[in-house]
Amino acid sequence: MLDMAFQDAFAEVARVHLLMSRHEAESELSQFNRLACHQWLTVSADTLAVFAFANELSQQSAGLFDLFTTSHDPQSGCWSDLEVDIANRRLRKHQPLVADLGGIAKGYAVDCAVQALKAHGAGGDLAQGGRESRGFVNAGGDARVFGELELPLQVRHPLEAAMVMNVGTLANAAVATSVLDRRTSQTVVAPSCMVADALTKIVFVSGDAQHPLLAKYDARSWIVGGDATILA
Repeated sequence: MLDMAFQDAFAEVARVHLLMSRHEAESELSQFNRLACHQWLTVSADTLAVFAFANELSQQSAGLFDLFTTSHDPQSGCWSDLEVDIANRRLRKHQPLVADLGGIAKGYAVDCAVQALKAHGAGGDLAQGGRESRGFVNAGGDARVFGELELPLQVRHPLEAAMVMNVGTLANAAVATSVLDRRTSQTVVAPSCMVADALTKIVFVSGDAQHPLLAKYDARSWIVGGDATILA
């Protein structure tokens, strides 16, 4: 049973990759990036969920989080030029837009893998004790713990890989760490990995480990600087 659970979890990660990778020519993300302005693109529920949450976070952060800041086109638009039609599961852009889901899709993939494990009762003993499923998924910088499990929570120094600082424990929550400027790292704990992954970008851009959006999403964060100071 566990073998099947692991297979399904890995399959979920692979499925999200095929939908949302900018390196896959036929991914839904690549199709969106090639899309002409004002044309609709019908997408999967997964891709829609990621774009919809990203757009919501962009609105709430006044653009601090923006899927489209990686474009080198001087005529490129921004998050406010994206239209998300949830009812009809489709997207369109009103200015040239090139999206990069690297700052959010990895966390979403971890959440999907966790749901696959939960569906199999992974790590539990449902037949002989009624214990809930428990376990964790670690995708290298993005991780989520679920069920009756608690793991140490550590933050690694961005410049000194051997320097690890204990900041608490992780239970029924997700954690994501970003090192975007190689001098500081931003770590966020939140209920889901997609939320934690996206919020690391808010913390990085704002430089605020107590940004108001963290409380809105029941999250907390740490910024580790080059001098090993921790802001929390």
